Amino acid sequence: MVKFIFNLIVLFGIWIVQHQCRSIRNGDGVELTGAILREWGYTANTTEMNLINRGIKSIEPFAFSYFGSLLHLTIEDQQLTTLKQYSFFGIDKLASLTVRNCPKLTRVPSGAFSFVYRLKQVSMISNGISVVEPGAFGSLDNLVSLSFYDNAITKLDVGLLERIPALTSLNLGRNQVEKIADSAFDKIDSLRELDLSFNRLSSLSSRVLKNLGKSLQTLDVSENRIDTIEAFTFKGLDKMRELNMRANPIREIKSNAFSGMNLSTLNLLDISEPMKVARDAFEGLCVDSPLLNAQLENEFGSFNDGSCNSLISIN
Repeated sequence: MVKFIFNLIVLFGIWIVQHQCRSIRNGDGVELTGAILREWGYTANTTEMNLINRGIKSIEPFAFSYFGSLLHLTIEDQQLTTLKQYSFFGIDKLASLTVRNCPKLTRVPSGAFSFVYRLKQVSMISNGISVVEPGAFGSLDNLVSLSFYDNAITKLDVGLLERIPALTSLNLGRNQVEKIADSAFDKIDSLRELDLSFNRLSSLSSRVLKNLGKSLQTLDVSENRIDTIEAFTFKGLDKMRELNMRANPIREIKSNAFSGMNLSTLNLLDISEPMKVARDAFEGLCVDSPLLNAQLENEFGSFNDGSCNSLISIN
């Protein structure tokens, strides 16, 4: 049944491409179709497209179906407002997609990237995106890098990142994220790098991070609004190597806040601000970098030899 539906969609897409005999334009901009792309000189053998300031208003379903050889696609347009379901359908070989500097683009709909099976990198940078619908990235089994850097996303809901099993790098820096659902990351257990810097997070929850313990190596939550590091916040993240919490208004670090971690880089605090630090706040923290060992000793008191048995004591 699924195969039948898929074939039906393919046939419908081919029909649309074959019957788009004229460009769709109006006073507000271009509604991009395969016909327009052919008018612009692109062919079935095109491997790279850079659609820069073409006055594109929307990308219609199946717009790229004719261009099956396409490997790299970049779209940059001040006029772009709309992606639609199946906008990128049929680009079987596409490996990287960049959509950037589109301030009027506010939503990524469910199914926008459906059936783009070989896609490895998606960069949605410096747009106005505030809503990413569940299923927007469904079935992208080969996607390893996803960036929404510099958009307007306010929350990460359950289902947003489902069915991206190979994802290793996720950049959500410079958004407006205030809330992360407890199960937001439950379906991406291969993630190694997570950037949440320059957002509006007021806290971190061990429930949010718990599923990332198998893979996460780098976490950046700098330039947020985190004021307290709770007990066992990073419990289970034993593969974490780099943690950046710089430029948060941290006032308190509770007992066992870093328990179980094995770090080589910890960019933690602005120690010019008054702070309450529990005596056993760093209990169980493993440090394998002499430089980090010296930094912690200088900032928080005596610290042992830097081995995984080292403990910080607060004087």
